[in-house]
Amino acid sequence: MKEIAPGVYEIAQKHGKHLVFHMETHSFWWIDDLENEINLLFQSILGYKRDSEGSLELDFRDPEKISTLGKLTLITANSCNLACRYCYAGEGDYSFEPKIMDPHTAINIIKKAIATFGEIPWIQFFGGEPLLGYTAIKAVVETFKDMDYTINTNGILINDRISKFLKKNMREIYISLDGPKNINDINRVFKNGRGSFRYVEKSLKKLQNAPGDAKIIAEATYTKEHLKAKISMVDIYKYLTEELGFDDAYITWAMYPPTRAFTRKEWESILDQHIELIKYIMSRNPESLLYREVAGILHPIKKIYPCTAGLSTITIMPTGDVYPCYLLIDQKFWMGNVLSKQFPGPEFFKVRDLIETLTNKITHPKCSNCILKYACVDCIGKRLHQMGDVYLVNPRECQFKKKVFTNMAREVLE
Repeated sequence: MKEIAPGVYEIAQKHGKHLVFHMETHSFWWIDDLENEINLLFQSILGYKRDSEGSLELDFRDPEKISTLGKLTLITANSCNLACRYCYAGEGDYSFEPKIMDPHTAINIIKKAIATFGEIPWIQFFGGEPLLGYTAIKAVVETFKDMDYTINTNGILINDRISKFLKKNMREIYISLDGPKNINDINRVFKNGRGSFRYVEKSLKKLQNAPGDAKIIAEATYTKEHLKAKISMVDIYKYLTEELGFDDAYITWAMYPPTRAFTRKEWESILDQHIELIKYIMSRNPESLLYREVAGILHPIKKIYPCTAGLSTITIMPTGDVYPCYLLIDQKFWMGNVLSKQFPGPEFFKVRDLIETLTNKITHPKCSNCILKYACVDCIGKRLHQMGDVYLVNPRECQFKKKVFTNMAREVLE
C-alpha cells in the first residue's frame, strides 16, 4: 500500500486498473491511470463528500451532558470458580474483596442507571463468573422486560434450570472455551488445576437442548500453547462450530503482559492465521461476529473515538462502583458509585473527559494521520493491560488492523 496523492492510497491492482482508497471519506475507487486521473478522482471524491455528508457525521459529544448508554455491563460477581492461567482480572476478583451481587442491589442499580441515563437497550452480565450471582441476574431480567440481555460465562454452573432460563431470556450466550479438551484444559482450569472442558461440554448440551432463541457463541482465547501444538484459528473455529455445534465462535489472542508477550515470529503467525480465519468465515457465515467486525472496517460509521468505554458504555461492580469497562477497573478510572445520591458527580465527568482527551483519534499523534483513523476500533482496556497506559497505542494492534484492512479490501472489492 502506497500513498499516491495526499490522503489517497493504492490498495491493489487488477486487469490494469488500480484500487485506491481515500482516507478522509473512507471511500474506495477504481481508476485506470494513476498518473493522469488523480484530478478526476478528487472531483469524484468531492461529489461523494457532498452527497454522503450525513453518513459521515463524526461522533462528537457534548461534555456537559450525560451520554445515553448503548450498553451497561453488570458484574454480578467479582469472584470465579475457575483460575484460568491467562486471566487479566486476578482470577475474577479484579484485586477487590470477592462479592456476589444480591437481587435487591441489582434492581436498585438498574433503576438508578435508568433514572440517570434514560433507556438502556442492552445489559451484559459479566464476572468473574456471573452465574455465581444467578439470583441477581434472574431478578433483573424479570423486573426489566424491554431490554436485550447477553451473558459471558465459563459455563460451569449451567444446569437444567439455568439453561432454560438463559436460552429463553438472553439474546446471546457467550461461553468461554479454547478448543478441544487437550488444549482447553491447559489454561482453563479449576483452582486445583483440574481441567474444565468436560463440565463445559455438558453445559453446552443442556443449552442446545433447552427451548429458546438465544444464540450460543464460543469465546476462544488463542495462546502460545495453541501455536506450540500447531492448532490454527481455523481449526478452532471448525471444531467449535462444526463439531460442538456452537452458532458462532469469536477467537482472540491472549492478552499477555509485556513479560510474556508473543514473540515476533509468533505474532506474524497469528496475523496470517487471522486473515485465513476471516476468509474462511466470510465464505460460510455472513452473520458471524467477525464478519460484521470486518465489514465495520471496510464500511464504517465515521468515529473519532476508538472505544465506547466510559462514553456510551459503563461497567458496574457488585458494590455499585462504576468504571468505564471491565478492562478498566482501576482506581484512576473510578467514576463514582451509582447508588450514591451524588452520582453522577465530578468523578464521572473527570474520567469521561480524560478518556475523550486521551483517545481522540483526530488529535492523537499516532492516530491522526493513520489511514484507518475513522474506522479503527481499538480496545483501550487492552492498551492499559498490554502497554500500561490507555494513551499508548499498541503497534502490533495497528499492524493487525492495517493488514486486515488491505487484505479484506482486496478480497471483497476485487
